[in-house]
Amino acid sequence: MPLKRGLTLQKKVCFDKVFKGPELKLRSGAVLILGRKNKMTYPRLGVSVKKSDFSLAVDRNKIKRMVKSSFSNSLQDLPCFDFVVLVNKGGTEEVKRDCELIFKKVLSA
Repeated sequence: MPLKRGLTLQKKVCFDKVFKGPELKLRSGAVLILGRKNKMTYPRLGVSVKKSDFSLAVDRNKIKRMVKSSFSNSLQDLPCFDFVVLVNKGGTEEVKRDCELIFKKVLSA
């Protein structure tokens, strides 16, 4: 099931705020997560997968679905942050494992 529009970062301005001043920065293998407090009562997610790392659109979309799925599974427990997940080169199975681990790290941080 897709995330609701309000739970995702839609505009470049939102991404730029997180990139310029992240309050949270965690890495797990091929996945890096940046986070910054927002003024909302719920967390939001943005995902960035470089075309140079994953040349096939099918792979990029699969990775985005995996990240969004991990995010939605942890949604109730996450703090009210804007999260940007950056995915670097790696296999899709490695990325899937790292996605699950990264949100567990956020909960423990």
